[in-house]
Amino acid sequence: MKVSYEQECGAVVSIIVPIYNREKEIRNCIYNIVEQSYRALQIILVNDGSTDSSGAICDEIAKEDDRIIVLHKANGGVSSARNAGLNACTGKYVLFVDSDDYLHKEAISKLVCAAERECADFVLFGFSYVNVDTGEQRENSPGITECYDTEEFIQKVCAELINKEFFNPPWNKLILAKCIQDNKLRFNEAISICEDMAFSLQLLACARRIGVQEDILYDYNIKETGSLVYKYNANFLEALSYYRDCAAECYEKYTCPDEMRDSIERISVNRLYVHFMKMLGKVDLSNKKVYEELMTAYQKYELRELVKMSRTLRKVYFFFIEKRMFAISRLWSRIKGY
Repeated sequence: MKVSYEQECGAVVSIIVPIYNREKEIRNCIYNIVEQSYRALQIILVNDGSTDSSGAICDEIAKEDDRIIVLHKANGGVSSARNAGLNACTGKYVLFVDSDDYLHKEAISKLVCAAERECADFVLFGFSYVNVDTGEQRENSPGITECYDTEEFIQKVCAELINKEFFNPPWNKLILAKCIQDNKLRFNEAISICEDMAFSLQLLACARRIGVQEDILYDYNIKETGSLVYKYNANFLEALSYYRDCAAECYEKYTCPDEMRDSIERISVNRLYVHFMKMLGKVDLSNKKVYEELMTAYQKYELRELVKMSRTLRKVYFFFIEKRMFAISRLWSRIKGY
């Protein structure tokens, strides 16, 4: 029997699922959303140019449920897919779900209740890291259920939530669609790393009230092989610069405490460190031209200032890079598993 969200009462939630070559996982992901206890949903499946049967599976399941919309587009990356979903959404609220992750059955019901009660522009919620290679599971909860105006949120809890990787992703937030559309918020399609945190910072700068929900409502599945976190990104320095620009906009609008600024910059340092570790295996740093381009970027993006925030061992590592002691740097990378 077909289900129509238009027949439901309550605020409609648009759930946006970007999909690329997930034929093994996507069926379970979709049915997990369909079976939410909260029924007033618009489920937007964005097939981002998949070369496997993911698109066909989406079309097949959409015939069973009028709440599902399938968008087929040329491959443009996860940010492009999320933006396509935002352009099509009509719900009062927006929630992003990755195509291999799972929502707990009562998730939407709890989040809508919190958002409506507190008139929140977005509600953050707890989640679990699930390593699909090892089966290991680790919960990540803020430990509080509260609502704040933005200034209070920034002063009291933002730094801690950033440090716990709780504020950073887009998929653990129920967001008021009006907040996104009125401020023309979109993901930067030109970058493939740091874009999630950049979007979260832009959202923070536009919000008036922010809810925090301690319940664990989402399972974030991690595969160590194939994840963008573990890949070398050629445009990393541009992405890092964009992320820091978004942070600067937040600093201009609000009085951000030093703890929050340090937390944001620490993410830059960590990403920078991993980037260099990965890069050593991808480019020939003995080539004078490549090295000079690297050092020019190093200075342009004020990366030396970031390095000053590193732990002592990492400062030593970056010292090796600057002094072109690449044999030691490569050995360091291999020891660390990169």
